[in-house]
Amino acid sequence: MRGDLVTLTMRDATEAARAAAIVSTLKGADTPSVDGNIVRLHVPDGASALPSLMRGLNGDGLDAVGVEVASPTLDDVFLTLAGRSLRDETA
Repeated sequence: MRGDLVTLTMRDATEAARAAAIVSTLKGADTPSVDGNIVRLHVPDGASALPSLMRGLNGDGLDAVGVEVASPTLDDVFLTLAGRSLRDETA
């Protein structure tokens, strides 16, 4: 797991596809995933990436309906490494 997860909510799937093309050019960003009107990508530092991300969207006439930045938790890291959550029962 690397960096922060940035989730953008756009008005519709067309805007999400346009936004994904724009945010994929951010330095250090991974390839964004698009699910309907939601765009998700990982960046090294979400807080410092947000200004560039928003300028890129606004420069193309796009406004995000919602933006969320999430840092991985210890449980997220464990789940990635072990394939199960700390709270999963062991049988």
